[in-house]
Amino acid sequence: MISKDQGSHEHLVRFVALSFLFLLLFLLPFTYRETSIAFAQNKNPSRITGRLEILQVDNFENPVDEKMYLLEDSVSHKIFQLHFPGEPPAGLSTGSTISVQGKVEGSEIYLDSVPLPAATPLLKDR
Repeated sequence: MISKDQGSHEHLVRFVALSFLFLLLFLLPFTYRETSIAFAQNKNPSRITGRLEILQVDNFENPVDEKMYLLEDSVSHKIFQLHFPGEPPAGLSTGSTISVQGKVEGSEIYLDSVPLPAATPLLKDR
């Protein structure tokens, strides 16, 4: 025979277990959403293709030859400042369409490797 205390204890255990499962199922989508948002904000390495803009930075007090490399994403039109793993490669020019891969942090991309020219679509004869 089950005493009254054992019955209420089993109900309490069942209630706590079901409450835990409910919370888990309720909170899991939000955790997944947070992970998706972090990935969408490119906290992981990403490949971006866009138009390159090279700006000459002038500092008249401390003359240094410095250039700023900006990439306008061809999909979102967001502008990113590029950070190369070493010296920027020779041959890059303003207006070039390039593809880069690296870690995006806000409006900056820390490149994993040298940017590549984007594939040019083939033109068909009319």
